[in-house]
Amino acid sequence: MKKNTAIIKKLCVVAIILVVVTFSIVAFIGIYLKNLNKKSNIINDYTLSTEFSGNREYKLTLDSSQEEKDVYVNENGEIFGEARDKEDTSTEVTAEETEGEATEGTAENTEGETPETTADQTENETTESTEKEEDKKTQVEGYTIEKRTIKSNEDSVLTKDSYIESKKIMEKKLESLGVSDYKVRLDEITGKMVIELPDDENANFLSEVAYSQGIFEVIDSQTGLKLLDNSNVKKAQVGSYSQNNKYNIYLQIYLDKEGTEILKNISNIYVEKPVEKEETSEENTNSTNENTVTDAETNTSENTNTTDEATNTAETDEPETKTDYVEVILDGTTISKTYFGEEMDGGIIQLTLSSDIDPTDVDALTEASKSATSMATILNSGKMPNKYSLESDDFLQSSINDNEKNVLKIVVIGLVLILSILIIIRFGLNGILGAILNIGYLALISLAVRYTNVIISISSIITVLLVIIINFGFMYKFLSELKNDQNAKKAYSKTLKSLYLVIMPVAIIAFVFSFMQNVSIIGIGMMLFWSLIIQVLYNTIFTRTVYVLNDK
Repeated sequence: MKKNTAIIKKLCVVAIILVVVTFSIVAFIGIYLKNLNKKSNIINDYTLSTEFSGNREYKLTLDSSQEEKDVYVNENGEIFGEARDKEDTSTEVTAEETEGEATEGTAENTEGETPETTADQTENETTESTEKEEDKKTQVEGYTIEKRTIKSNEDSVLTKDSYIESKKIMEKKLESLGVSDYKVRLDEITGKMVIELPDDENANFLSEVAYSQGIFEVIDSQTGLKLLDNSNVKKAQVGSYSQNNKYNIYLQIYLDKEGTEILKNISNIYVEKPVEKEETSEENTNSTNENTVTDAETNTSENTNTTDEATNTAETDEPETKTDYVEVILDGTTISKTYFGEEMDGGIIQLTLSSDIDPTDVDALTEASKSATSMATILNSGKMPNKYSLESDDFLQSSINDNEKNVLKIVVIGLVLILSILIIIRFGLNGILGAILNIGYLALISLAVRYTNVIISISSIITVLLVIIINFGFMYKFLSELKNDQNAKKAYSKTLKSLYLVIMPVAIIAFVFSFMQNVSIIGIGMMLFWSLIIQVLYNTIFTRTVYVLNDK
């Protein structure tokens, strides 16, 4: 019976070692599957800092453009939107009318001398033309229309405080989008900025979100009058729902108390309204009488039929409607033009940004979600005081070349091999098991940092060397206790207690460093955090179990 138990224990040890070897191979070699006629590793790659991968450098300059616009101004001189032209309601001129007018004009000019244009006439025509241009703008009660020169950056925001505030908002956007390895540099005198981002497929998208000014407006689509703006926004969230096996991505904008009241009011104004049909004009009646046919009986019969048809048409036609729209605008781009079907008293504007997306179309879902997230991030970060434009976009090559990267790899591998050989020489079979278990521990750390997107920098690699030494030190201490006591449970308990003396200060450092802003320091903190968590769990589950089963 004892012999069978011993065999079972040995088989369990072998099974655990095989498991450790398996995920070590997965971590350090990978799993390769065929993809588009070639094999590729399905295991996540490391997230390298710009020290290794190079970076994109976006140079931004203050937008200096300006434009004269007709704007709505209240009694305090504040601008409330850009005045829009009235809809063209002029009637069409038929070819016959045009021809008749031209003929009459020619006849007059032929019979008489061509009149000379006087200075007074020219001035009057100019005045009339100006008045007509002003009349084209839609007037709104309570506001006057003024022509003003609108600058992208008014003189009041060309200050150091405004530049610093714009920089903070840029950083807030990048952090909200999960970017940690970035730099934003500001010239406090000129206001120019430089954004450095990792060189990947998201670099352009991230930079555009970062320097977008974030001007949010809800306007009257007919007049251009501003109804809501950034000051009314509390927060924005992205949501989705499934309908008929299709996905829909929407953006919810939550308004403050004042914005909620405004939304409630305008939701009763910008709706679909019935329009009364105009009665037949006297002019049309006269025209009908002029075109009367001489045959009285025929004419009467036709008119009767026509009247009956008109009556039937009027009875069957649906009533005409007119809809007043609002536009939701972000940084000058209309993201939605809509009207309301009911009173909105909840203070939430919900905009469907993408609809009827096939759930199997991963690219479309990703793109729609990314676009909606960027809008929510821009709204939640607030409006930047300054408007920036892109001056240049450059790639900066890594300061570490391929040879130096290979040297770092050799250093890490060399340290593992040297420590493994020392343990094997010192403890024999137990040393071989310890070396394999140590490599399994490093494999788990490797997978953890890849799937949690820990940024690998020079400081992170130095931390890895420290982690390797700490765990080999733990293994050496444990095997020494095991050799003296010949009891794995007791030896592991003693070693773990002594490890706490080392873990506590390191854990404090890891916790503090994880909340720093510097990417290199964050890398150190996160590397220490995962190494400590995995070290305690891994050694308790695998190392302790193997040696307990291997006890004689």
